[in-house]
Amino acid sequence: MKALQQAAESQDNDARIQLSKEYNEIRLAYKNYIVEQIETDSTNIGNFSSIQRLNPDEDWIYILKIRNGLSPRLKGNIFFDQMANQVAQIENQKRSQAAFTPGSVAPDIVLPTP
Repeated sequence: MKALQQAAESQDNDARIQLSKEYNEIRLAYKNYIVEQIETDSTNIGNFSSIQRLNPDEDWIYILKIRNGLSPRLKGNIFFDQMANQVAQIENQKRSQAAFTPGSVAPDIVLPTP
């Protein structure tokens, strides 16, 4: 990352492009490693730190696997409970967004008076 920043500062576009490519390859390999660890054992306590490196838009199923896998073991732990609440909020948000996708049935509108 430091070399990439230096290439950008020195305006060395060839080096910047090459370093960007290498950086993206490393990030993808790291993400694949995390996903493999989650798939292997979703109850592993090490997955707790991995959740921070996942993108809710791209990696939602893995976030749920971590939460569900660690819940029996860590429920009641303040840090786990905070993470589980954040996941639940995102889950509710995703559910709400799904209700408004084109082609879906519109939700009922409930108002105090007609």
